[in-house]
Amino acid sequence: MQFSELPVGAKFRFFQRGTLLTKSSKGGYTTPGAAEQKAAPDVEVISEEDMPDPVKRAPAKPDDLALISKALDDLEAQAGKTPELAAARQALRRLDALARMKSGGG
Repeated sequence: MQFSELPVGAKFRFFQRGTLLTKSSKGGYTTPGAAEQKAAPDVEVISEEDMPDPVKRAPAKPDDLALISKALDDLEAQAGKTPELAAARQALRRLDALARMKSGGG
């Protein structure tokens, strides 16, 4: 769908995970708390009606986290300890703690 085909007041996105915008005039759109911005009439947009339903993801399981931990171990064995791997390991610990809290095993 093209921007020009949307009625004023319609909600849309320029791409699937983009910010939800509102067409405010024939050639413009707004975001919450921002001034009107211009859009080309032939730019492709995704109307609110055409947006896919959000994906529901299952919470991380201990087996999943163990596989990720093993992959991080393998990467560290190959590349050594790096700041990126340390950050990934810290994020994994947070996910593990969150999964334990949600399962009641805290």
